[in-house]
Amino acid sequence: MARLRSPTPLAAVAGAAAAITAMQALAQAPARPKTDIDGYSGILFYCKPVASEAWTQRWCEQMGTEMTGWATRSAKPIALLRTTDGREQNVERARAAGFDARNALWVLLTLDPRRSSPSGWDLNARADGIATGQTLTSTYTKSEILAAGVQPAEATDRGKRILGSIMTALTVPMRPL
Repeated sequence: MARLRSPTPLAAVAGAAAAITAMQALAQAPARPKTDIDGYSGILFYCKPVASEAWTQRWCEQMGTEMTGWATRSAKPIALLRTTDGREQNVERARAAGFDARNALWVLLTLDPRRSSPSGWDLNARADGIATGQTLTSTYTKSEILAAGVQPAEATDRGKRILGSIMTALTVPMRPL
């Protein structure tokens, strides 16, 4: 039968010192709060203008600028997608921006004429994707109704607010359960 040897006193002291040093290093390095957006490799942003309303094209450009700011603040690369792009172009735009489209947060922003009462515009934002380590899709949505005759400046403010609401939810530290 083999006999177990106890460590020499010097080895025991060295092991304890190494463990204490490792614990001190962990205690001194504040962990970055985990947020929902941390699991994504980047952001794919798509804004759909209304073909018959020229001002919505400019509005989408402004919303792209807004999303680029959010991406920068959350340290995520972003690819601004075009209405004429197909799946292959979307993947290529993500690759060119330095991230994998399969692990990206997809953000869609639409402004559509209402087909029901009251007349006006439906403003909808949706962010979804499957983050690293997840098996289910995370989805965030936000909608507002804008009055008929809305001015582009108001639509821009409301678009910024709706995107800000979703991005704030994605970037706040998650609380432990």
